[in-house]
Amino acid sequence: MNPEQARIEADLRGLIEGDVYCDDLFRQMYATDGSILQVVPAGVVRPKSVNDVSAVVRYAAENNLPIHARGAGSNVVGGALGSGLVLDFSVHMRRIVVESGNRVRVQPGAVLANVNRILERSGQVFGPDPATRSVTTIGGVISLDATGSHWLKYGSPRDKVRQLQIVMADGSVAMIGRDAMPTAETRRLAAQIELVLGRRRQVIEEHQPATKTNHAGYNLTDIITDGHLDLAKLIAGSEGTLAIITEAVLETQALVKHRGVILLFFEKMQTAAKTALEILEEDISACELLDRRLLSLVRSYDERFQQLVPENAEVMLLVEVQADDGPELRLRVSALENKFRRDKQATWSRSTCNADERNLYWRMARRGIPMQFGMKGPRQAIPFVEDVAVPPQRLPEFLRDLPGILNTCDVTATVFAHVAQGVVHLRPQLDLADPADVARIEQLANRLFDRVLELNGTITGSHGDGLVRTPWLRRQYGRMYDVFAEVKHEFDPGNVFNPGKIVETSPFELAKNLRRFANDPLPVGSDAQISEVASLEPTKADSVNENSGRLPRLRSKKADQNNRSAIVPQLNWTLPQMAATAAQCNGCARCRTASPD
Repeated sequence: MNPEQARIEADLRGLIEGDVYCDDLFRQMYATDGSILQVVPAGVVRPKSVNDVSAVVRYAAENNLPIHARGAGSNVVGGALGSGLVLDFSVHMRRIVVESGNRVRVQPGAVLANVNRILERSGQVFGPDPATRSVTTIGGVISLDATGSHWLKYGSPRDKVRQLQIVMADGSVAMIGRDAMPTAETRRLAAQIELVLGRRRQVIEEHQPATKTNHAGYNLTDIITDGHLDLAKLIAGSEGTLAIITEAVLETQALVKHRGVILLFFEKMQTAAKTALEILEEDISACELLDRRLLSLVRSYDERFQQLVPENAEVMLLVEVQADDGPELRLRVSALENKFRRDKQATWSRSTCNADERNLYWRMARRGIPMQFGMKGPRQAIPFVEDVAVPPQRLPEFLRDLPGILNTCDVTATVFAHVAQGVVHLRPQLDLADPADVARIEQLANRLFDRVLELNGTITGSHGDGLVRTPWLRRQYGRMYDVFAEVKHEFDPGNVFNPGKIVETSPFELAKNLRRFANDPLPVGSDAQISEVASLEPTKADSVNENSGRLPRLRSKKADQNNRSAIVPQLNWTLPQMAATAAQCNGCARCRTASPD
């Protein structure tokens, strides 16, 4: 720890009750997330209260330190990375309080799945369901306006936010939202934003995509409700760039009693895409599309999936139907399955209204993306152009053109789509230790985003902009991009909150900020450190018992010489093996789950 880091740590520990870490180990632990990037922060703070957050923000503003709010760290676009102070809400600020009626009060570190487990006791649910809901925090859900598979049924989180407690750029605490009483400061801020919107109304209207969902930039089109500007709807989806969320009151919905799922398999992508548009005209709650590569991974993962997925399937649609009456649900599921098997639209199908089978079908769809991370070889599925969106009616057209774009860049990719939103999740397979593949990233992004914008789509339909996609926002929005800068300035004139996201502060250098991968030179430290680790060996007293299967305890020769104990590894790995294994961590955060199973 250098003197500057030591000073920051000492200062903050004297100001707050929470944890403060500025040592090299903790800084490195928070240097990555679910993206392909790596940015080492100045320090890590785990606040225990809104007072802690307020004190840290004031300190950061006085010392010209950026603030980066963080939950599970599963963001795939570098949204929680930066060179300033990381605020990790997932350790202490996790309180969940179910209020009367259809309201739940939560702190930002509460995990979405845990919130719903508690709500289930009273027959309620918070509907938006991003794929990482078993680990993602409520703060992340709101900050990214993360929707998920059941958008048709539940809409977006920003529509469910009744009230937010936020810490503003000067460290003051405010309550905003439909259920909050405005203060002089929140009235002033709302009035300033209304002036910006009024002055730039024509530019804003002219630069909106025709998509069902849009997570690029700030959403400025529907934040005025009943003649009043709803600051909470603006904060939702702003990626921690305008204020820090410290508590939320969310609207919940009644749990649906019965759900059924239909699997439809097709031999051609175009047939599946066109059929999906017909399915959207039905009363359904979800429609997901998986391509052949994902289905192959699914089949290889579990014998049960081999029985569900035909070998020759090119595409699968998963369709969910909900109802409050069991017999009614079975009739509707059967009718829909028969309708889309007629005329051989689907070559094969399967359906269920059984809860265990339904959950198995959903696991098959949702685990396709994580399964890619276990692929052998230097090329891995990476998130970068991860969630483009087009108007749903133009989805067949986009999926028709996609193979040509990939072939031009000499890249293969998997395809997973939320059909109702027109969101397409792409994972190109690249070796980021290879400079040629790194160059392909920008080439692919340029070609793909150009086609998406030609179709009046958006470069991000789900996961936000972060460090990865912010450099392309001006291409999508043109003159409207300057409106984002005005909004940012009204909230955060000192550019303290998560700089470099949505509003670019300086040109972003991708190659400079790439995570280390297995083929990179190993940052193992000094020769003395290497020799100490390499000299670990079993002690005579701890010889391996061939029948016991126990590993020997290891002892450092240097530790023996100094007559002191050492923390030693329990697996007999070489340094290159350890580095290669660590490099395969994709940052999905699934290891953080608190799920009972």
